[in-house]
Amino acid sequence: MTRLASRAPLRTRLITWAAAAAVALGWVVATPDAARADVAGNTALPTVQIDGVAWSQVVVGNRVYVAGSFATARPAGAAPGTNLTPRANLLAYDITTGALIQSWAPSLNAQATAIAASQDGSRIFVGGDFTSVNGVNRYRVAALDAQTGALITSFTAKTDSRVRALAVSGNTLYAGGSFSSANNVARNRVAAFSTTDGALLTWAPTVNATVTALAVAPRGANTQIVIGGWFTAINGQSNVGMGSVDSVTGASYSWPANQVIRNGGNSGLAISALISDGNQVYGTGYNYVGYLTGRLEGSFAADLNGNVRWVAGCHGDHYSAFPMAGALYQVGHAHDCSYIGGFGETFPRSWRRALSFTLDATTRNFSGDFTGQRAPSLLGWQPQMSAGTYTGQGQGGWHVTGDSRYVVVGGEFPSVNGPGQQGLVRFAIGTPQGPATFATDTFSRTVNGSWGTADLGGDWFGGSSATSVAGGSGRIQVNAGQTVSLRLSQTVRANADLSATFWTEAMPTGGGLYQSFLARHLSAGSYRAEVRITSAGQVTVRPVRVLNGVESALTSATPVTGLTYSAGTRLAVRVQASGTNPTTVRAKVWVAGQAEPDTWTVSATDSSAALQTTGSVGVSSYQSASAVSPLVIRVDDLSATS
Repeated sequence: MTRLASRAPLRTRLITWAAAAAVALGWVVATPDAARADVAGNTALPTVQIDGVAWSQVVVGNRVYVAGSFATARPAGAAPGTNLTPRANLLAYDITTGALIQSWAPSLNAQATAIAASQDGSRIFVGGDFTSVNGVNRYRVAALDAQTGALITSFTAKTDSRVRALAVSGNTLYAGGSFSSANNVARNRVAAFSTTDGALLTWAPTVNATVTALAVAPRGANTQIVIGGWFTAINGQSNVGMGSVDSVTGASYSWPANQVIRNGGNSGLAISALISDGNQVYGTGYNYVGYLTGRLEGSFAADLNGNVRWVAGCHGDHYSAFPMAGALYQVGHAHDCSYIGGFGETFPRSWRRALSFTLDATTRNFSGDFTGQRAPSLLGWQPQMSAGTYTGQGQGGWHVTGDSRYVVVGGEFPSVNGPGQQGLVRFAIGTPQGPATFATDTFSRTVNGSWGTADLGGDWFGGSSATSVAGGSGRIQVNAGQTVSLRLSQTVRANADLSATFWTEAMPTGGGLYQSFLARHLSAGSYRAEVRITSAGQVTVRPVRVLNGVESALTSATPVTGLTYSAGTRLAVRVQASGTNPTTVRAKVWVAGQAEPDTWTVSATDSSAALQTTGSVGVSSYQSASAVSPLVIRVDDLSATS
């Protein structure tokens, strides 16, 4: 994987006394959003080490699977060359202890540059330069048993050149790289395989140069694959550095972000990483061909239609990003974030190889290549990683990921915060001093065609032309058989306690209204409380899991004792989604203004692998197909805490 450090010349600029002092003292810009984010600590936790480089990682349950170029592993604290365990370019370790998983030891004859997990977590897919896995011929793509490391021999996908990126959606494995054929059929840098047997699928967009990043994200009722690299065209249409295609047909979607960020055209100018949390798409870029408007070295966020939400126009290439608990964690080698009000250039130059930012825009780019664009603020996660020598590129971290408990970094760094810790490291994600409110909305605005921007929590996505805000509440109109859903863009948490009030302007007809409040929503599905109001005024509630478009009740619907609904009666709802493996979902409903019940009306647990991570909050309204007229639902006083 050839990625080079930024070689652009130094720029001189004035730094205010305050900014210079902040640099000298190691301060970061703090904002109200910084206080809300559950940022990881800077203390490096003991973690297994490697003797080379880690290019990519994926977390499944309590295991971190690592792909790279290395020959041995050794325990935390062991000096180089001591207490070695052979590992041929792949390993797994326990995310809670940092210890090597001794029983998982597949062997590759060359480096792995990408790794991903199946939807159910039972398979680990790897891509890279290798031509042999566990002594069996496999050409640059392979599937392994997640528990044993055994090669899954029934999976026979292959490409004719390097695979640099992998992504999974349902039963499809998407691959990107520099290849021109897959399974001996022409494919231009991207291909799709069945996760079952590696059969080549008909999905075949054409990309005119190397692909380095793939992300799966929603696109209205469909799923899109966002593609990044150093290309300039997708499907024959101009898409500089990144673009989006349909996950089934491969047809291009518009992606306006590539008109603002222009990272493409040669190997020195590319989008290096893409990731989606189901609400936004985040990406990083590198540039060593020279500064110019639109050439990104930092990171960005775009909405699901490809519109830029913010750009962190720092200088110093970035290689990977990971959104979690209100923060975006990044690795690279930033040396100047004064453009967005952060630390400035030092003389001689110093590097910050790990940074964190708010997920939402809190400031602007005051100068530089993206002047005027909205920007996030720096947060407090800034561990010090030294530069490695293994790749000859003088880098620290190449990849960052994690779960709701830990941030994990892989790369070629020999030490973190001083002590030796080579190639792999963990950081614990903290939580605030008690419940932290991360979303509120009193709907005290007037908006037509959407719900606009919440008081706290970002923009509302989704809705319909019949969605609006007026009179101090959010309005949703649903026809018979119609579902209207909205979710907040900046509310990604693993644990959420969501409360709101709602009412209808008329009584439901036919089979009634199903009003849901989503405590954890992501691209794969959601956990929610579904409140049903029948035409006779009966109110029931049940905890529901939605997974890959299929809705399942986690327990049977429970009537709300002593409540008969009439139009205009305000109902209060509270729903929680907490924990992982399993997640506990519980809910209660009562008449607003009365005392909140001491006990939960319903409670259930679920361990569906695709939902054991962070998600956003939202609401969804469905009126039965047998209804005889449209129904208007009003929502107010929404609040969510972690």
